[in-house]
Amino acid sequence: MLFSMSMLVAYKNEWQVAMVQPQVVYTEGKTSELTGTEGVLLEDGKNVSQKIRVKSTEMQGISLYLDTTAVEHEELLKVELQKGENGDKIHAWTYDLNQENRSGFFDFGLEKPMKVEEGEELIINFSVESEGEVQSRFIKVEKDSDTETALAVDGTQEDEIVPYRVTNGNYANLKFFAFAFYIGGSLAILGICVLLVKKKPLEWMFVGCALVLGILYLFVIPPFVVPDEPAHFVTVYEESSQILGEPTSDAEDNILVEKEAWGNRTTVSREAYMHFMQGTLGKIDSSDEMVSTRTSLSKLHPGYIPQVLGVTLARMLDMNGAQLVLLGRVFALLWYCFIMFWALRFIPIGKVTLFIIGIFPMTMQQVVSYNYDSVLFGICFFLFAYLFRLIYKDEKIKWTNILIIACIVVAIASIKFVYLPILILALFIPCAKFGGKKKKTMVACGTILLGGVVSMAVKLSAVQGALSSGSAPGGTKVSLDYCLNNLGAVIQIFYRTLERRVSEYFSQMIASPLGWLEIGVPSIIIIALTVILLLSLIQRKEENYTVSAGMRWTSIITFAGVSAVIIMVLFLDHTSVHDTLIQGVQGRYFLPILPMIIVMLQNNNITIKKRIDHYLILFSVYLNCMTLYFVTLVGIGR
Repeated sequence: MLFSMSMLVAYKNEWQVAMVQPQVVYTEGKTSELTGTEGVLLEDGKNVSQKIRVKSTEMQGISLYLDTTAVEHEELLKVELQKGENGDKIHAWTYDLNQENRSGFFDFGLEKPMKVEEGEELIINFSVESEGEVQSRFIKVEKDSDTETALAVDGTQEDEIVPYRVTNGNYANLKFFAFAFYIGGSLAILGICVLLVKKKPLEWMFVGCALVLGILYLFVIPPFVVPDEPAHFVTVYEESSQILGEPTSDAEDNILVEKEAWGNRTTVSREAYMHFMQGTLGKIDSSDEMVSTRTSLSKLHPGYIPQVLGVTLARMLDMNGAQLVLLGRVFALLWYCFIMFWALRFIPIGKVTLFIIGIFPMTMQQVVSYNYDSVLFGICFFLFAYLFRLIYKDEKIKWTNILIIACIVVAIASIKFVYLPILILALFIPCAKFGGKKKKTMVACGTILLGGVVSMAVKLSAVQGALSSGSAPGGTKVSLDYCLNNLGAVIQIFYRTLERRVSEYFSQMIASPLGWLEIGVPSIIIIALTVILLLSLIQRKEENYTVSAGMRWTSIITFAGVSAVIIMVLFLDHTSVHDTLIQGVQGRYFLPILPMIIVMLQNNNITIKKRIDHYLILFSVYLNCMTLYFVTLVGIGR
């Protein structure tokens, strides 16, 4: 009911406003990282013209990227669109820049769509008139090497261009996206209600819930919005090309990717929704044209296997770019559902806690992306579940158990070895289950040796980098030598970071901000999910699983130790000697060890008579839908 009310109110306001906005056909000029400081004043009387080549057969307007944040009085911007150097004038606009004080694209539309020839040359002329000092700026950005777009200021050619967009039509079809999102969210909430009423096993509930929510996340958070997803995608595409026996890279080792499938750090926006929706529905044809992208990441681990299978299958079926990207993400989601099914089936304690952590908004965002987190999160959660099963359930440790643990160790060590200390819980498996203390010691030593060898083999270059100085975005990178010689400064920066960023990391770990750390979620959702997580730890009176003091304190120390190592790695890798806070730390890095809370806070001092698990799960699903609801509000406003 609440979700329906929210969607109805939003549709009558934000969605309907978004649907009448001019639809972008194509954009030239990267604007994702602009701050407005790159602007050049539109001085009174200065004539600016930009030659463009049309890439469509129809248009209904243009948009120019301007900065009017400092405008305090009337400034009239005059824009004229003409055909070629000496062609006819198509239309002219006059706009008072004092009406909107912002930095972004300003739209100039035609009364009706205009037919053009693809490749036709158009000229955009613009100038400003003001009675006082001009404060508006036009923004210049670096142009692509293969573009024919040319900018001239008072007849002098510039090396940069003004970002522009060609528009045609509007976003009326977003109503279908809104309807599909509403149906999906309602299905998730009603579906979990049905499963709860029918008392289905928790693992089956999770699969149904994660699949529906995951599909919603696939569309609401489009491709390449998740941090570093472009880099992970090209790595997946390279492996797929190797499997198919096709060329993988150019002369500079940049990976070759199908043009329609490539997107470098996009944002949640109306255009992203429309493009992805049209592509998924097959309204964008597949293309054999390849583009050079960037170098790939390390492939010496199984973190990309699901995505590689999905992308390879899509290419074999000759799917278009959007469908290809979608199928790779779907395979990542399917893998996550599979591994979590077994994790929830095996784990004897904290089932609901693991369920809730498994559908945290941040968790869901990561596991439906090309990031290897879909594999890493699932394996780490499964490892917790399997170790708890060996501690509390299984009567005897078999070689199959040891083999499964060994495979998990190899996977984690090759992806992110920093999470291997989770295995310390294995110390609390009774010796009798191994057949004696000697066998337990042998297995423990063998596991440690295996993890160490794999970690060193895969991460040797990273370890070597930490031993020497290098460069960081802010200057000279911190090294171990610097730490040893400046211990006081290191302690200060660690303390300052924890003091000022812990709450931020906690919020990021759960849900906010999503995307490239730029899609905020209301704090009430973070608070509610935190309360649900804590309530899920309370046992019922008939549950008799106990956690020893030694196991609890070991878990606390391990959690703190792994967290410290994560921060230290980012300190050495992303922080310069001039920074006052450690750079690069994100809350999602702590998600793989969060199930440790099951041991850290589990006790019999507080128990409940009535089961509340169903309410916690239902409310968690609802909060996920509301999280996505707020993400869509951000997207349709851009």
